[in-house]
Amino acid sequence: MEFIKREPGATRCYYWIPPKDLINADTNWGDIYAYDNSPGSYPTQKSEPLLHRVILSSSEPGDLVADFFCGSGTTCAVAEKLNRRWIGVDLGRYAIHTTRKRLLEIENSKSLTDEGKRYGKKARPFELLNLGRYERQFWKVKAFGVKDEKTALYEYLAFILKLYGAEPIAGSAQIHGKKGNALVYIGAVDAPVTIQEVTDALQDTKDMNMKELHVLGWEWEMGLNDAIQELAKQRGVRLKLRIIPMDAIDPQASGRGDVKFLSWLTLRPKLKSKEKL
Repeated sequence: MEFIKREPGATRCYYWIPPKDLINADTNWGDIYAYDNSPGSYPTQKSEPLLHRVILSSSEPGDLVADFFCGSGTTCAVAEKLNRRWIGVDLGRYAIHTTRKRLLEIENSKSLTDEGKRYGKKARPFELLNLGRYERQFWKVKAFGVKDEKTALYEYLAFILKLYGAEPIAGSAQIHGKKGNALVYIGAVDAPVTIQEVTDALQDTKDMNMKELHVLGWEWEMGLNDAIQELAKQRGVRLKLRIIPMDAIDPQASGRGDVKFLSWLTLRPKLKSKEKL
């Protein structure tokens, strides 16, 4: 009966497939759920068995799998478990954070497939790139309106200074405010803080006979911390790098004053005598 299809009530079959050893898969996969119905899943979150079948049947280990609306990260997680390289893209920061958390929890996952278990249970290192940049650009326009560039920049700087508990000061292109005995420089919304920017701010700090500089930024040029700290010591300036959190663009968090600027953290491995990298 695998080869005969009948309409209900019909007296004869209308579709016939000759018997053979191998049967092509139908496009109607009734043996697996399309959506994940586990507690806490999103309404449109696809099930791992569905993505497992798609990825396993259309790629080989080491191939590149991309999902440009990754949502909760099902595609990325299954691709990782099946030893595929992957790219996950999403506009929402919660989608990115959910995907990252899901990947980091693969080590304790109970849904590893037999194919995935061949390659180990722990996710390999991965990178987050440009997290929230476009969301910040949208926020800037929504928060400060479409104005001339100078006015929009002034309102943006004043907003961040207020969140940081600093006061604006004039007279320097590289110094935007002052907090206690420290000067403050604020990076742009849509670009990483560069080594050159911090270098110029350090020079202005020294020229103003100040001993401490706080640099606030959303993103940072790669390798900035190690390169700039030595320069700050040479200039006799105590340098603090502070990350502007995404909570700054949340009206409720900023309105309550719950925004906490994060310190730059550098981690280095500490090995025991017999351990090797």
